[in-house]
Amino acid sequence: MNKQTILTVTGLLLLALFAGYSAVRQVEAAPTGAIILSNETAGTPSVTPSNRTDARGTITT
Repeated sequence: MNKQTILTVTGLLLLALFAGYSAVRQVEAAPTGAIILSNETAGTPSVTPSNRTDARGTITT
């Protein structure tokens, strides 16, 4: 493999790792934000478009 191929593969691998890490963080953060914002009981968090958190954990309504 030449240098360009190695750099491309390495870049794609790092991008995939970062995307997976961000997705896991978002899944972990979503139920907490939904419970805080919802008017329902704490046992049934609603996951609706109005109860989303972005990658930084900011709750968007």
